[in-house]
Amino acid sequence: MLKKRLFKLKQLIALFHLGHAIARQALKKHESGDSEGALVLYKIATRMALVEGWPFVKMADLIDNPDLKLKLYKKAIRIDNHTWAYTGTIKILLSRDQLAAAENVFNDLKKTLPTTCWKTCSVTLQEVDHIEKQIKDHRDFARFSKKLNVDPKKLAKKFFLKGEKNILFFSPEAPNYDQSSGGNRLYEILKILQTNLGYQVYFFTHNLIDKKYEEALKKLGITVFCSRSLMEQLKQLKLNKVQFTHAFFAWWDMGEAYISQVRSLFKDIIVLVDSVDIHWVREERGGVSTLKKKNREKQVYLSSDVVFVVTEEDKIQLLKECGNRVNIKILSNIHKETNKKFSRGKDVVFVGGFGHHPNIQAAIDSQRIFKKFIREYPTDAKLYIVGHNPPKEVLKLHDGKRVIVTGYVPNIQPYLNKSRVMIAPLTWGAGIKGKLCQAIAHKVPVITTEVGNEGIGLQNMEDGWVAKSDDEFVTALKEVYSLSNSYLDEVTTKAFKKVNALTSIAHAESVLAQTLQPRPVVISILTYNKAKLVESCVRSVIQNTVYPNYKIVVTINGCQDNTENVIKKLMREFPSVDLTYIKNKKNQFFIRPNNRILKQYKDCDVVLLNNDVEIKTKCWLTQLNLAAYSAGYIACAGGKILHPNGRLAEAGSYLISDGSGNNQGMGYSASHPQFNRPYYSGYISGCLLYMRRDAIDKVGLLDELYYPMYFEEADWQYRAHLKGLKSIYTPKCVVMHIGRATAKSDAKKYIQINRVKFKERFKNSNIERFN
Repeated sequence: MLKKRLFKLKQLIALFHLGHAIARQALKKHESGDSEGALVLYKIATRMALVEGWPFVKMADLIDNPDLKLKLYKKAIRIDNHTWAYTGTIKILLSRDQLAAAENVFNDLKKTLPTTCWKTCSVTLQEVDHIEKQIKDHRDFARFSKKLNVDPKKLAKKFFLKGEKNILFFSPEAPNYDQSSGGNRLYEILKILQTNLGYQVYFFTHNLIDKKYEEALKKLGITVFCSRSLMEQLKQLKLNKVQFTHAFFAWWDMGEAYISQVRSLFKDIIVLVDSVDIHWVREERGGVSTLKKKNREKQVYLSSDVVFVVTEEDKIQLLKECGNRVNIKILSNIHKETNKKFSRGKDVVFVGGFGHHPNIQAAIDSQRIFKKFIREYPTDAKLYIVGHNPPKEVLKLHDGKRVIVTGYVPNIQPYLNKSRVMIAPLTWGAGIKGKLCQAIAHKVPVITTEVGNEGIGLQNMEDGWVAKSDDEFVTALKEVYSLSNSYLDEVTTKAFKKVNALTSIAHAESVLAQTLQPRPVVISILTYNKAKLVESCVRSVIQNTVYPNYKIVVTINGCQDNTENVIKKLMREFPSVDLTYIKNKKNQFFIRPNNRILKQYKDCDVVLLNNDVEIKTKCWLTQLNLAAYSAGYIACAGGKILHPNGRLAEAGSYLISDGSGNNQGMGYSASHPQFNRPYYSGYISGCLLYMRRDAIDKVGLLDELYYPMYFEEADWQYRAHLKGLKSIYTPKCVVMHIGRATAKSDAKKYIQINRVKFKERFKNSNIERFN
């Protein structure tokens, strides 16, 4: 009898091992995309003596029949209270509007959590939060639909499920917003994505999260995943039909670890990499860089769709190494605006988290500079060295009297309030320095080095101090302590305006919104008695535009030929294209018809395009849009303009105060390396000009002072320059321009007349500095 029982037990154990071996083979086929093979093996495995529920759940993922799914989930729950079986059951019940049943299953799930969540990894708790929110939302919709006497399913389909936007966000750590400017920047980015732009953010990290920072993210409504097996959790989301539009990777090494895996799961996902700073630049300056690591970092940027950098200098470094193969946008540090005035404090402060190695040497240098300063200048000021995790070499700077090393402080504001000046003698590093932005936002004067000044651009003695040696730091400190409060208030106000333009929440939201949700664009084409030209132009636009949201408006400007019939023919030929026209009885030339477009389409960016232009690159409009929004202080963008013979007509242009100027690159080969990189230009020709709506709102319309034509687009851009905005050239947009096809007889006349007007307007403006 005993032998028989032992034999049966051995059979059962063998059957159990065999079942799980088959289930694991099924899982491999499942993950490789062989759904049919996986389903066959899952069916075999689930008929055996399994003691884990996951094969039933995996099998359910491959079946469309909801009743069969429920049976499989029930078996998984009976075996080991499998969490995903509970959540799968709840989703099916919610889809059937069985709210009471869904709530009962949810309550059973909550009871099992203490014994099951350790088996299913940390995703369990996040999934429970998500399910609870789903139940609440469905309950709210049920009540709402009952009030309106509408079928809940139809209402949910129309409103609740419409336009769902999910974004993946990978970071090596949760944002420690109260310890570093980088942590604060990361937190503000997440907040903008989740709260301001309406995305559902799924935050993934493979490191442990402090409960405090995890709760801060959950309070925003962000779903948090913390595990060493993130991809398994992501695969489960994919199997549960959760889709993602974008994947955001903070720091290049997260991109290196996960980009290829994410792309394998979500084929059309848009990959965004946040450099935070260009690491190889910082490491080369600190003498700790390796070529191998630099190339790995570059490869991540090259594999992305968009790279965020924090400064213009970082953008230049990335372009230098990668050319125009990367789309780069400037997303600087983010600081809240304050109405604070200069604090009139008496102390000196240095701020920096000591997990960032350049801050260690800068703190040591700050103490040495301060000691020299108080030996030469009579003051009872103290130096506060503020920052979390100070190492031994920083802790020993503390003397308790004149030099205070605080370590971590929950709020830096009291230290800024009692400081007369911040010093930041940084000798290496990259990116914008958050400690300086934070001080400037609190109207504290700053003294720093050229490295510290990167991305901010302080002018010595005008809105801050830039020093190159200990002696220059000491001299600057003496100046700050001897200058009047009113003068320092003026200095800090100028610095604040400069930094706020780069680091405001509104600026960051604008950059992120335009990256994730490109603005609608109106392409304005004027034509006068050139039917064949305008037909070629419009056809080239339609055939080469992949931008998702554009409209073409042709202004028939007093034409006497068959232009109207040509446009109507194109409208019939391309019914899916948003193409329309405006008919003027008389020729109103360039300014008035385009101003009409600028006023009429108030929510759109506008591209001015001549009728004698043909588009030569497939992604021309996408590239103009990316260039225009690569930084918040750009007004407009233009591309590479070729003569019909293929030589360069212009790659940006510039004027000087007397109205004379130059088309950059004219006559050069289109492949010349100088004109195959993006750069800022004095102005962009009106034959191909992408104008941002926020810049139009700020600068105004084209000035009728220059009616009927010429100099109007240059005038608009130099007015923009005077308001702190720039014009950018991108080589990724290429067009061919015949040139003066409709204004040959009047060209020289109006150029001469309007050059005089331009010269008079800008005679005292020193516009050459913008070229």
